[in-house]
Order: sequence, then C-alpha cells, then structure tokens
Amino acid sequence: MSSITYTAVRSLVAGHSAGTVYSFDQAMLDTGLTPVREIVRTVAEALDGVHREILRQYGRTRFDCKTAPMDAAGLAQMREFLDSCEEYAFTFDPYGTVATPAAPILATLGSEGYTVATTLRLSGGGQADLYQLEFQVIPAQ
Repeated sequence: MSSITYTAVRSLVAGHSAGTVYSFDQAMLDTGLTPVREIVRTVAEALDGVHREILRQYGRTRFDCKTAPMDAAGLAQMREFLDSCEEYAFTFDPYGTVATPAAPILATLGSEGYTVATTLRLSGGGQADLYQLEFQVIPAQ
C-alpha cells in the first residue's frame, strides 16, 4: 500500500473542491516501488555534428509506479491526483498508509502523463470494469 497527499486542482471527483488537500491510500504492485537511479543529461551538439558538450548532468531517483487493479471510483480519484499534480508537488509514501506513514517524501510526477489500461471488462458502460494506471514519481531534490 502507498499513500498520496495532494492539492486538487483538475479533473475533480464529485464532492471535491479545487484547492483542497486530499489524502488516500492506493495499492501498488511491488515491482515498481524499488527506486531506480537514472542519469539525466542535457547535451548541446554543434551544427556540424562533430562537437558535443554536456551542459548539465545529474543523477536522480524515480519510482515506476503501477497500481493494483481498481474500479471506476478509484480510477476517478487517481485521475484527479495525476491531473492535479502535473505542475505541482505532492507527498508520496511508497511503503506507508495515511494512518501509518513509513517514509513520506515530497515528490513530483516524472512521466509526461500516465497510462490507463482496462484489465477486466465486466459490464457495459465501464462502471464495473477494473483499471490499472502507470506513472513515474520523482523525489524532490
């Protein structure tokens, strides 16, 4: 289980208000909750293609998150969180819950969006279907 705390600003769930802080627990698949270290480089290349210069290089850690299957209500909550945090930081606890925090960190989204997959189609209209989302979380530097 992981916990997420964010300020809602977009794709609001019924009953939620913009500018309000919400917290929820989300079951994640364990495979993505092991931190991954990556090197990020910004490179300038001359027009002739011969000379290259590294302008900026740094290492960063990221979590490749994949949710456990969820229903339509859980999908709406996750969309509100992901859409609201496109530009804003949030608190992510990969190993704790809202009631029992383990290692909360300030983070941002690292992916250029998120992927929604329908894992099980159960009824017309999608209300009983099950969904999974994939996204990346980058701890604040």
